[in-house]
Amino acid sequence: MTVTVYILTTKGPVRIQRIAEEEWGVQSVICLDGRAQALPISSRYDAFVRNPTGVIERATGHGAYRIDVDQMIDNGDSWQLGVYLAHLSENDTDKDIHVFATGEVDRELRVRPVSHVSEKLEQADDLMCRLQSEGKRIRVFVPQDDDLGPTGSQGVEVDQVTHVDQVFDLLGISPSKPRMPRRDQAARSSHDKTTSQRTVLWTLPVLLIVGWFLWAPINWMGLANDGKLLELEETIDEGSASFISGFQKRLFFMVQGFRAPKPGMPELLGEMTTAANPSGCNAKTDKQVLAWDVGVPMMDEICELNVQATARSGNETIVGRMAYWPEGLGKGGTPERTMRGSAGNAGHTWSLEFEKLPTQNAIVRLVMLTGRVAPSGNQPWYAVLLREPIDSAAFIAAKARIERLGYHVFVHDWERP
Repeated sequence: MTVTVYILTTKGPVRIQRIAEEEWGVQSVICLDGRAQALPISSRYDAFVRNPTGVIERATGHGAYRIDVDQMIDNGDSWQLGVYLAHLSENDTDKDIHVFATGEVDRELRVRPVSHVSEKLEQADDLMCRLQSEGKRIRVFVPQDDDLGPTGSQGVEVDQVTHVDQVFDLLGISPSKPRMPRRDQAARSSHDKTTSQRTVLWTLPVLLIVGWFLWAPINWMGLANDGKLLELEETIDEGSASFISGFQKRLFFMVQGFRAPKPGMPELLGEMTTAANPSGCNAKTDKQVLAWDVGVPMMDEICELNVQATARSGNETIVGRMAYWPEGLGKGGTPERTMRGSAGNAGHTWSLEFEKLPTQNAIVRLVMLTGRVAPSGNQPWYAVLLREPIDSAAFIAAKARIERLGYHVFVHDWERP
């Protein structure tokens, strides 16, 4: 049903042109013919809409509207019945009806008497007559008034009512069902926003504290990923001795322990080149290649040693140093020869040609480090690892020094067979 509502006034009927919802929180207004002109009764209309003073918000679930009317309404409250009907009428059939109304509506939806009802009806006679001639259906509702006859001019029936429910019953329509109150939605949105803001306010300091706490371990992790172990070690050791610093270090070392490859001695394959005498080492022929762990007669010379270390898994890398001690481990001050070896797809290889041929006391020490990435830069721990007996305090300390950074240390001593 298309319901067109007219408010009966002493200056003639005023048609309600449209009703539009506005953002909750703004003031409801009644404007003239779509213009930016609020009528004097707008503040009273706003009070009629909003809880707790009004009734529209309670009925529709929304608390802010704009109504446009085609004529001025200066004062009074007799417009309330017509406005209430316009807000609550559903357009649910194809039959049009024109409703004329006057009356004040209270909190309990009772229709209270207003003045000049007969005059208002007379002012509407011409319009009612025209609508009747066009075949329009007309209904008129006014408050109960003992002095008012049962019919108005032009034979239009006038219904005297005491409650808005009577109006909807007589029209044969049901009031629009209220939706979830938008104020509740706005309040919920506001509450969610406030909760979100509070969460941010609480979370931000927590994130700052966590970020500050994790800054050092994350920085250390970056150095570890780049293989800058000496810089990493110095940065860790330069930190404060506070409880927080100690916890940060324990956290970092724990993570590095999880990331480190499983410990396991690399697979070693070694061979030695021998000759019958020293001059034979310089010859291109008369040499023999043997496995590095087989016996060699004392009169034969060992000219060269080649060792290849192969990683036990694909997620680890092998690096290391080889040192040659002709007179025995750690003797003579410094090793005769120290070499890094070369990296390859299968692991790492060391090739040592002896300038001073090994005798019975000679030792070649091979120190290997396995880890996720190859260390880079200066690595002072090799000096101890290549010189000291493996059961010495110095060796054990140097080994622990590198292993706490996420590496495993393996040693193999080759003695002249």
